[in-house]
Amino acid sequence: MDEEKLEKAHRYAARSGRTVLDDNLGCGIHGTVALIGSPVQPVNSVLKLHFGEDAYQRELDVYRHLQSLKMETICGCEIPQLLGYDDDELALEMTVVKPPYVLDFGQAYLYWQPEFPDDVWEATYEKWREVFGDDWGKASAILDAFEAIDVYMLDPTPSNFRFR
Repeated sequence: MDEEKLEKAHRYAARSGRTVLDDNLGCGIHGTVALIGSPVQPVNSVLKLHFGEDAYQRELDVYRHLQSLKMETICGCEIPQLLGYDDDELALEMTVVKPPYVLDFGQAYLYWQPEFPDDVWEATYEKWREVFGDDWGKASAILDAFEAIDVYMLDPTPSNFRFR
């Protein structure tokens, strides 16, 4: 995690008497992830600090939507629960999840699916089938289940859809 994001994580955690326990949980195209917690709090949480406002707002909107539907799982996979957020820091705080899980909604769209030509969708689905291999049936079912509740994901990966 770069110094600026690490400072933001420390500021966010300190507001509730917590600290950054691990600043290297993951980093992707939309943000970086840290584990925050406290010796007196038995449950830790995950803090995702976004690089840009668009992905932050999309992900926050999806988490709020899932929260409004009281969705904790989808197709047997745990979904992180939104615990807090900070618009100034572009930070989302979520519960820690264990496999099987689905996470990362930085490239998910709520209520509408981006339009691409048919051949682009065909190539995209072919790539997803290849990447997921034997797990494509499960991943495809999750994508369909999300679409049924108006969440359109553009970047399912085996690290975001973890089955074991």
